[in-house]
Amino acid sequence: MRGMHAADPELVARYFDHGATSFPKPAGVAPAITRYIDGCGGTYGRAAYGQVQDASRLVFGARERLARALGVSDSSRVVFTLNATHALNLAIQGLARQGGVVLVSPLEHNSAMRPLAALGARLGLRTVTMPHGEDGRVKPEEISIPRGTCLAVVSHQSNVNGVVQPLAAIRSRLDDVPLLVDAAQSAGELPIDAERGGLDLVALSGHKHLLGPTGVGALYVRPGLALPALMPGGTGSRSDSLEQPEAMPDALESGTPNVAGLAGLGAALEFLEANGPGPGARPARLAVEALRRIPGVRVIAASDPLHQGGLFSFTVDGTPPSEIARFLYARHRIAVRAGLCCAPAAHAALGTKAGGGAVRVSFGRFHDDGAVARIATAVADAVRNR
Repeated sequence: MRGMHAADPELVARYFDHGATSFPKPAGVAPAITRYIDGCGGTYGRAAYGQVQDASRLVFGARERLARALGVSDSSRVVFTLNATHALNLAIQGLARQGGVVLVSPLEHNSAMRPLAALGARLGLRTVTMPHGEDGRVKPEEISIPRGTCLAVVSHQSNVNGVVQPLAAIRSRLDDVPLLVDAAQSAGELPIDAERGGLDLVALSGHKHLLGPTGVGALYVRPGLALPALMPGGTGSRSDSLEQPEAMPDALESGTPNVAGLAGLGAALEFLEANGPGPGARPARLAVEALRRIPGVRVIAASDPLHQGGLFSFTVDGTPPSEIARFLYARHRIAVRAGLCCAPAAHAALGTKAGGGAVRVSFGRFHDDGAVARIATAVADAVRNR
């Protein structure tokens, strides 16, 4: 595998928290950031001298690669943000309406639910949960659209149980209602074809399965859909006017971007292009099967393995999730996430909120063939020693 990584293989093998951030990064990411900082240092699009041109090429290259990854032909429709939360807020606050309705899946993250709650208090915005199965997967055929619906928000892959939502079927039921896809957990792991899929908005993070650094995210906005700037300001274009430029991406990108982070993201996307798809959901599906065979363990995952993404959660009868996570790290040096994972709505829907959430296991691109056995053995040991 070209440009794999330079991290300690043992540390990589025991890291199961890719739902929070990916580790390690491809070998080219850190050098790309260093080259920008030590050898370029220019700002983006604010002048015509060589260092600025070099920095602008880095940003443009990252934008082009990300557009290709999302199945987007016009890269100007891809707006860089600080993270997925910033991207979600751009879309949600831009499309919310006084007294309006927003459809949501039952598995949404606080990055979407908190802005919606704040807008509910300020604008009287109301959220309606779409019909769904026991595992939180939306039932598109049962969707109805209340009067005043201005937006639908769906996490492509849940950050709690890894359920992958049927985006195409949901989109087909929404008529003219814009669909905002939270792809924080899926971009880089699952295929996303925004244009062919008719997706209106796709928010994502650069530091998870896209394997870039933190501090970089993006929002795709389909042609014909206009959003107001969440943060108007300097863009390097139309500097003679106090009006925010209308042309994308400047319409939604104010201020100096994280050029160093985008240099790293560009290198990560280059790695993904060169090496093709990773293992996807297969390790998680195998681990779900293995953990379901351990007495006392409840696995929180997709009801149908075909709808399973690369992460899942579990609980152990009579033991708080935090204690299990501490045991796994203390005894086996296995890194997992415990608690509500910033998704209390999802845990409420899945019946795990009252117990303090669950232990989340999230696989990554660089896990070796022994990853499934490693996590299963460690969890069985935790159950024996609870």
